[in-house]
Amino acid sequence: TQAVLGAEMEIPTIDGKVKYTVPEGTQNGTIFRFKGKGVKKIKIIDQLSIGGSYNFMADSMKLSMIQVNMSTSIFGKLALNANASLDPYAIDEKGNRYNKFNISKMGGLNLFRLMNASFSTSYTFQGKGEFKLGSDYKPDPSQGDPQNNAQRDDTPGHRQAPSYQRYYYDPITGEYIPGGWVYYTDPKVPWSVNMNFNYSYSRSYQYTNEKLVTRHNHLMTLGVSSQVRFTDALSVNLNSGFDLTKLKLSTTQLSGSYDLHCFGISISWIPNGTWETWSFRIAANASALADLLQYKKNASYWDR
Repeated sequence: TQAVLGAEMEIPTIDGKVKYTVPEGTQNGTIFRFKGKGVKKIKIIDQLSIGGSYNFMADSMKLSMIQVNMSTSIFGKLALNANASLDPYAIDEKGNRYNKFNISKMGGLNLFRLMNASFSTSYTFQGKGEFKLGSDYKPDPSQGDPQNNAQRDDTPGHRQAPSYQRYYYDPITGEYIPGGWVYYTDPKVPWSVNMNFNYSYSRSYQYTNEKLVTRHNHLMTLGVSSQVRFTDALSVNLNSGFDLTKLKLSTTQLSGSYDLHCFGISISWIPNGTWETWSFRIAANASALADLLQYKKNASYWDR
């Protein structure tokens, strides 16, 4: 009767009761859905694939290696990836594959031999480069808001780069600062830091002195890559990592680039590792300009 005549009703949900006005003339058996009041869907796996092939023309061992790939993300931020290579065939006493399934030789649940596997995860911190003074700070209206346009260096004849602001008053105490403070973060220029962890495993066989030796190779690395754009034209990048297996720093690279509109300057420095080098490069951004000035489009210098 309430549904037909229209009335306000309390509907029980997992978050508690919700008041809802039933439209007049609603038919018996009508289903209403409340957005955001039901059981939330949780994604466990974004992508899972298992693949292989069968060669009908081969004389033996027609089944290929089985590839398994999986990827997912936690809360949409922490990325997880894993893959594995599985061999369905057995090996002889010398470590050579032959035309017999591994389960037939080993029995039990030994369907495959794990030959390769890897796991990686990464998380990215990023921001818009906004200058913040803290949630407890309350600006003094007489001093102006340091985050906007107060106390800026607008001296005539001084060209202020868009990547910094100068403030002459302490934002907390209000005291005058001789020479001012310079903040080099541009609210329009982003920054990002990516942290990643990688693990890989591989299995190999070696037959020596009439004995089969199985080698299990493990590799674990922790990496970081970051980028800061001080201006629209100037950016700095850092890539480095740490080898957790060998307990030493992996190859590190510090690079930067500056766009002069017509020309571009880039530098790179690798202080450690096999490719220990530094480079300095100047290039004309347009081919027509390079030809007009008889300037070599790409010019760089490397030193080992």
